[in-house]
Amino acid sequence: PFSKEALFRKINMGAVMAEYGVPQLEVIKSDYDYNEIKYTKAIKLLVSEWIDLSDKLLSSMVQGNLKAFDAVIHKLNTTLRRLELSKIEQLLLNKRQSLVDDSKLEKKDVDQVQDLMKLYLIFIQSYVD
Repeated sequence: PFSKEALFRKINMGAVMAEYGVPQLEVIKSDYDYNEIKYTKAIKLLVSEWIDLSDKLLSSMVQGNLKAFDAVIHKLNTTLRRLELSKIEQLLLNKRQSLVDDSKLEKKDVDQVQDLMKLYLIFIQSYVD
């Protein structure tokens, strides 16, 4: 048995992954020759970086700070490409354009990115929990 919240989260995660892609964490495992201790440490570092970059990204979006947004995207794009999450990269580029055009983002845009980052964090963390 599991809670309704857990079921909803799984369904939501499945829909998001279908739209934006499943992170290819196998790349990290391969980089460390499938040594569980090493790749687990690398994924934990990825989780830590994801949390930090998510916080900075959302802060820059709320503040309408294009310079800070660009700095975060510059760091995040390497990870997104490595995990083969190009659709998230494109989404963020679209949000950047909205930030340029309107000098701020609507709450729904910030919420969308926040929800997306949280779901991917949960997925990535599941590899090391």
